[in-house]
Amino acid sequence: MLQGVYFYQKYQISNKSEFIVFHKSRHSIYGKRNGKELSITSSLNDSILHQQKILQSYRIGEHISSKVIDSTINVFSYKSKQVLIVDSLGVYQIDGLKKPIVILKNSPKINLNRLIATLKPQQIIADGSNYKSYINRWKETCYKQKAPFWYTGQNGTYILKE
Repeated sequence: MLQGVYFYQKYQISNKSEFIVFHKSRHSIYGKRNGKELSITSSLNDSILHQQKILQSYRIGEHISSKVIDSTINVFSYKSKQVLIVDSLGVYQIDGLKKPIVILKNSPKINLNRLIATLKPQQIIADGSNYKSYINRWKETCYKQKAPFWYTGQNGTYILKE
């Protein structure tokens, strides 16, 4: 029976797939997990990124053996969902986006009401690289617009499983 539990756990780990937005003050760290491989996209340089406790804890807790560092991309898809990263440039009007998950990083100076009306996002996520005053304003705007809002500093790491 013990061996059966071990093999079942091993099977679950190798088939697990998720998109993660970690919380790190003044920086952005995103990860795509596929089985035992974790692809990291970050605003930190590689040597500092390897020493981050949050990534080490996640890798140990989830039994991940390899870690790959990717380049930054502002639009990508994860499974059937589209993910849009809006950075300090504030570019979000991209053709073909339908109900994306929007990640706000580096305190973009955007009109969130207009973004919600234009894109009708499925989820709005603010990571640790944003100013607190912006986050409070975005949270209030999302509440008024009835759009789901997630702040990693308050709600913790955002994990999208599918």
